[in-house]
Amino acid sequence: MLLSERFIGAEAELLAAAIANVPRLASCRMVLISSNGAHTREQHAPWAIEVIPADLLAERVTALLEIPVRRGERVPVRLLARISGMASEQLQRSLNFANITSLSESGLLLETAHSLVPGARGEVVLVLPGGEEPLTLPCVVHQLVDADELRYALEFVDAPAAVVEEIRSFISSKSSANR
Repeated sequence: MLLSERFIGAEAELLAAAIANVPRLASCRMVLISSNGAHTREQHAPWAIEVIPADLLAERVTALLEIPVRRGERVPVRLLARISGMASEQLQRSLNFANITSLSESGLLLETAHSLVPGARGEVVLVLPGGEEPLTLPCVVHQLVDADELRYALEFVDAPAAVVEEIRSFISSKSSANR
């Protein structure tokens, strides 16, 4: 839980104690955000696991939550793709189509009508707007992002350099068009 420096003092200690007394929140870790970096955990927030200067917030929260650092720019897209090898054995025997909603040079976000298996390897075949040839991308199901919408993050694995370059070029052109 992130708290701003307005939560220094008795109010913050009461809030921390109240959270600790709620069983489902008892393991919640609290972090104080300091706008000027002058606050210390020892003096101002003994209930916090850390005091973070505001200018380092994104970097530190990423590390605390163990979020992998994004390797490249991601762009929103609406592309139809054929997927194979990432669903149950029964579904793998049929053609499966899915919608790609976000694309980067290292992976994509996919909406599908069928459950995929996290950690499963397969491939995605897509045609970029303006492209002529289908691109085949070996990938692994990285994680389920939204269970209700069946959205999955897929990471490209050993994608051919020419295919990655074509995706990089597409992302660059789409990014510059949106500026």
